[in-house]
Amino acid sequence: MRESAADNARLFGYEGWRFPWESARTGVDVTPDICPQVPVMPPDEDAEPYKNNSVFTNAVASLSIDLADRVSCITKKTVPKAWVDIASNLYFPFDETSQTHLEYEGFDFKNTTIKQADVVLLGFPLQWPMSAEVRQNDLLAYERLTRASGPAMTWSMHAIGFLELGNFEKAEELFRRSYQTYVRSPFNVWTEVQKNIGAVNFITGAGGFLQAVLFGYGGIRLKLNHLEVMPRGHLPNQATKLIFHGLKYLGATLDLAIDGNMYHLTVQELKNNYSLLYEHGKDQGSLKLNDSLSFLTDTLLIIRPSTPLCR
Repeated sequence: MRESAADNARLFGYEGWRFPWESARTGVDVTPDICPQVPVMPPDEDAEPYKNNSVFTNAVASLSIDLADRVSCITKKTVPKAWVDIASNLYFPFDETSQTHLEYEGFDFKNTTIKQADVVLLGFPLQWPMSAEVRQNDLLAYERLTRASGPAMTWSMHAIGFLELGNFEKAEELFRRSYQTYVRSPFNVWTEVQKNIGAVNFITGAGGFLQAVLFGYGGIRLKLNHLEVMPRGHLPNQATKLIFHGLKYLGATLDLAIDGNMYHLTVQELKNNYSLLYEHGKDQGSLKLNDSLSFLTDTLLIIRPSTPLCR
């Protein structure tokens, strides 16, 4: 498929690979020959007509190029310096007065409503670097602008953001909002919107809920070269304990339990692919089969391969 994508790029005078939106297994485009570039439709599907410099789209483009550069030791391909420079210098619309990201160039805070999470996705899942002040400003600004009929996953991402910031009351409010008015009896499936209309068994909404539990209350973050675990110590609703079974990381299978002010990591399986190390403050060591490690909540545990994937 890679060779076909390279052929597609050459056919249109481009370097690199041009993958079709939908394709046969050969990589040859079997859909209409449309490949819009700019303007773009950001995650906010109400942003019509298409917009210039979507902050989310530019962040994804930057991270994609940066990832290709970082894993060049594996792919044995060198990313041209011009592309690396582009990734480092993309324009990110930002309001200096309010210290808030703009959804796109020319975004009007006073006269615009949005359909769903967009700018807040910079904080998670993209984990784009920003100060706690800007993160909070983004969350508060776009919560007010999101229309009431928007989809469930929006509020899951807001809940994760406020858990990061330690605003547990606000996080719990938004966590409840992510499912209470979207789940339908008798099988407790999600619908796309709050009223009993729209897509049924809406997997995106259910996925947002699961992410709020795993990455929000569980405090798990997958980084490029390590895994971070830092539960904040606040559990949803009236829960007294959370247990995550079978977390997979570089051949390891881990269980994570959170109860009150402690969290516990147990190593259930280790494969020989990678030797893993853990770091918790000054405490460091190798992860071994059947290890059980316990730490105070709101403290950071890092798990990383002993040998970097790329030197």
